[in-house]
Amino acid sequence: MIANLVNDLVVLCPNSEFGCPMTCARHLLGGHLREECAFVAVKCLGCDGTTMRKDAGSECLHQLVECPFCSSSCRKLDMESHEAECPRITAVCSHCLGDFARSNIRAHEAICDEAIILCDSSGVGCPWKGARRELSKHTRVCAFTLLRPVLHAHADRLAALELENKALRRRIDILLPPRPPTEAPAPSFDEHTIQLLAEQEHLRSDLERLTASLGEMEIQQGMLLMNESLRMKEEVAGLRAAIKGIRMQIHWLMTTRHQAVDQRPVGGTSSSSGPQNSSTQGGNLSGGGALPNIRRMTDPSSNDRVKL
Repeated sequence: MIANLVNDLVVLCPNSEFGCPMTCARHLLGGHLREECAFVAVKCLGCDGTTMRKDAGSECLHQLVECPFCSSSCRKLDMESHEAECPRITAVCSHCLGDFARSNIRAHEAICDEAIILCDSSGVGCPWKGARRELSKHTRVCAFTLLRPVLHAHADRLAALELENKALRRRIDILLPPRPPTEAPAPSFDEHTIQLLAEQEHLRSDLERLTASLGEMEIQQGMLLMNESLRMKEEVAGLRAAIKGIRMQIHWLMTTRHQAVDQRPVGGTSSSSGPQNSSTQGGNLSGGGALPNIRRMTDPSSNDRVKL
């Protein structure tokens, strides 16, 4: 298991110092070096020497070739480094734009009059910067040039005092015994306080959770109350409709009863009127008078009931 963990680590190519940018898992490094790495030394195809894989080709890089500028001989593999030092190859100065031998270009830049340099007193605070040919003119008017000897002497004196202080400190450390280590300051919060803070935080989280649950329960209770109110309103509306229907039926019954009472014959004739009254009453009865019908409707022994 440990070997697998190590093989999964991302590593650099061993030839990274020569320019290989490859990074891969450790177990893939062997295949990279065998097949892909361009900076691995391989056998030259034209001789028994070795060269980098990126330089290996159909022709030998170890054969001597002649420089086209100075006619000197060098290996083809070293031609690039030779061109950087060839005295016959010229280079342009970046300051004065003059042509000089590539081998002498650095020496020329060190004395070029157009090169941008700092004042000799820049170490003590002079901010001037300009061409080398103007340095002498600036030096004659630079105030730091006049103060430079004094400032250097002051800096040397400070350095000597620092060395003397270090020597005296070493002597004091030798003469005086070392002080016992002081006790580490007690932490501002002991374990009991930390435990109380943790419990307080736990209680705070529980309180927040209960508050959220209570809010949800209040919302649910409000929804249930609203639904129950709507249901009760519907039931009350139904009861009102039923009561209204009963009231209309009772009103109809009362109206029918009053009409029947109004149609009843008015009394006033005596019972001794004879057979004429009897015949009249008999005629009324035989003629289908309203009184028997009224009695039939109001007879409590009747089986016909008014359905509400």
